[in-house]
Amino acid sequence: MLDFQKATPQLIKLVEGVLNERRKHIYSMSRVYDAHNQITGQKEKPQGCSSCLRRRGNVIASWYEGYKKYKRTQDEVPAQDEVPAQDEVPAQDEVPAQDEVPAEPTLEKLTTAKGLTIYFNPQTSEVSYTYGKTVKPKAYPLNDGRILIVSNGNKGTIEEDLN
Repeated sequence: MLDFQKATPQLIKLVEGVLNERRKHIYSMSRVYDAHNQITGQKEKPQGCSSCLRRRGNVIASWYEGYKKYKRTQDEVPAQDEVPAQDEVPAQDEVPAQDEVPAEPTLEKLTTAKGLTIYFNPQTSEVSYTYGKTVKPKAYPLNDGRILIVSNGNKGTIEEDLN
């Protein structure tokens, strides 16, 4: 679940509870997997191995950090009722031209032939997994026949399969 707009207060409360427990090295299998599945959109069954719980705890922590950053940016945007009245709107020469307004980054969700999900930003060529971990530098065949080539520094290029 990368769409932070869909994060419910219940999910945030669950995630914060899991992270509080995690700081004490206490892991509730059902709570960890419930939060993880809601965040990632997966339907994984709980497994009791400690490394599985720690990995999912890491995913949850990374997601929560991203959510907090998202929330801060949303708090900086004025609410609809805070939009200036017509007489407060800047003159036309004060409004930046459309080409001066930075575009929102658009991430392309790529699925590899082995089922991995990798996100690619075509504007910056950056690649990452859902939870922000580094993508190993190598060539990844994609489901649609293209190839994602990842180099050091989480930079990638997409090439058409020449076969």
